[in-house]
Amino acid sequence: MPEMQNHSEPYEWAWVDATYLREQAHRCARLARDCPHLATSHQLEAIGIELMQKAAKLDELHQTSPKDLSVDRQNRALSTRKR
Repeated sequence: MPEMQNHSEPYEWAWVDATYLREQAHRCARLARDCPHLATSHQLEAIGIELMQKAAKLDELHQTSPKDLSVDRQNRALSTRKR
């Protein structure tokens, strides 16, 4: 699993499935609820939130399929020809 500290690479999580990220986020939430150490509990909760955000981002990226992109390129090419 890639390190979470390096935020400079936007595609570092691209190979991870969004379902997997959500499962890990739920695990963090459960651990946070059961953890007696307040600082650790807050950190686990923050990690869970970050994982959910990354899962949502992956879902957004997967909604735009390569076919959709090629149609978009064709439409732009047609619109520039009409000018």
